Amino acid sequence: MHHILRAIFACCILTSLAAAEPQKILMIGNSLTYTWNIPSILEQFAKATKRTLTVTAHVAGGKDLTWHWTNASKPSNETAQETIAKGGFDLVIVQEYSNILMKPDGQDSFAKIFPEYLKAISGKSMQVMLYMAHPTRKEVDLEGIRPIIDAYSKKADELSVQCSPVALAFAESNKKLPKLALIDQQTDRKYAQNKVATHQSPFGSYLAACVLYATIYRQSPVGLTFHAAFDAKTEIPIDAADAAAAQEIAWQVWQEYDQKHPTAKAAKPKAK
Repeated sequence: MHHILRAIFACCILTSLAAAEPQKILMIGNSLTYTWNIPSILEQFAKATKRTLTVTAHVAGGKDLTWHWTNASKPSNETAQETIAKGGFDLVIVQEYSNILMKPDGQDSFAKIFPEYLKAISGKSMQVMLYMAHPTRKEVDLEGIRPIIDAYSKKADELSVQCSPVALAFAESNKKLPKLALIDQQTDRKYAQNKVATHQSPFGSYLAACVLYATIYRQSPVGLTFHAAFDAKTEIPIDAADAAAAQEIAWQVWQEYDQKHPTAKAAKPKAK
C-alpha cells in the first residue's frame, strides 16, 4: 500500500514546495499547534516578507490524528476529513499528538491513519507536510525524544512527504540556549509562563514557526523582522538577539534534516 501511495503522490501532485509558494494553509493538530498561536506567527512572517498567506487552524486540545479524522473540531465544526474534502488549500500541515509516538501502539496508530490523510489530500491536489512536534513534557533532549523523531521521519521517507523537524530544533535549542525556556514549565528560564502545563513557551512557539517557515519556503528565516508570540489576550515580545538565535537554529536544523531526508526533491514528478 505504501509504495502505491508514494507513486501516486510523487507522480501526480507534489512538486518542490519552492516551486509554487502556498497562499492558503490548513494546519491540523492540537495544542502544540495553537499554543502561542503558531498559525498567526506564520502569517506575520509572511507579511514581513511581503508574501500573501492565510493559515486556517483545525485544532482540538489533546487529540490525535485518528480522533480528528472522525470528530468535529474548531473552528469549522467539521471533521478533518470533511475540511480536506472541501479543498481550497494549497498546503495541509499535519501534526500528530506527539506523546502517543513515545509508545509503540501510538506509532502504529499514526502509521495507520496518516495514509488516510495523504490519500484525501492528494485527491484534492494539495500538498502535505508533517509537523514534527515536540512531546508535552519538560525534557526535550535529543535521545529522550528520539521515538518522535524516528516515527515522523520514517513515515515521511516511506511516502515522500515533506517533514518540518521542529522537535529536532527544540533539542538543538535546549543544548545551545539553556537559559531560554522552550516549555512553559521550565520556570527557571527566560520566557517561561508556567500557565499551560508542559506546552511550548512563547519562545518555543516562535522557534517552531521559524522551522515551519524554513520548510514551507525552503528559505532561511534569518533576518525575519517579526519578533513575538501571542495568544488571544497577550503578546510576548521575543528579544531581537533571541529571535536571531531561534532563526539560526531553525535554518541549521532544517538544512541538515533536508540533506538526510530530501523528500521534496525525491517527490518531484518524473519527466514524461
